[in-house]
Formats: sequence, structure tokens, C-alpha cells
Amino acid sequence: LQVFLAHGKTSQFSVVSLSNIIQVLQTLGGLYLKIDSFTNSTQCFTTSLQLARKVASENPSDTANLVVVADSLFKLGQIFHIQGLWQAALKTYQEALQAETALDEDHKEIT
Repeated sequence: LQVFLAHGKTSQFSVVSLSNIIQVLQTLGGLYLKIDSFTNSTQCFTTSLQLARKVASENPSDTANLVVVADSLFKLGQIFHIQGLWQAALKTYQEALQAETALDEDHKEIT
């Protein structure tokens, strides 16, 4: 992952885009969640959230990027919920809801 991120920073013609990296992180985070590896899952979804927020801030007119932000937040909320971290889960679910409410009506069925 670090290799792909570094390559993306040094090359504007990177084969691996940030959206591809985000997608891989979310998939990996989901797999870790299925085997109850909460630390690894949290790390994947936190990194995907950071990158998704970066992409969304660079392309504010593309509300589809908010879908990825909302999804990452929701998954983090699930992780906290499963672990019994109720306050963290509630806060994260609320952030996910705020991101989703910012979406256009066309994108709501995706989340």
C-alpha cells in the first residue's frame, strides 16, 4: 500500500489511482472485519476514509465521492458497535448520516 501511495504522489500518470487504493482498502477492511481482526479493519477503513475525504475535497462537485466517505464512516461505526464502543459508534454513525444527507437524490440508493 505504501508503495502505491508513494508512486501516486510522485507520478501524475500513476497506473494506480487513489480511488483504486480506496477500493482495495475497503475490501481488505471488510475481509478483516469478517475474521474479527478489528485493529486491521479499523486501520484499513480509517485510511480509506482519509483518502476518500481528500478525493472529495479535490472534487467537490462530484458528490459520488461522498458515497465512499459515508461508506467508510459506516463501516467504522460497525466496528466500534461490534466492540461495544457505543459512544464512538454513535458519533461515527452520525458522521456517516451527515455525509449521506449531503448526497444528491440520485446517489442515495447506492449507500
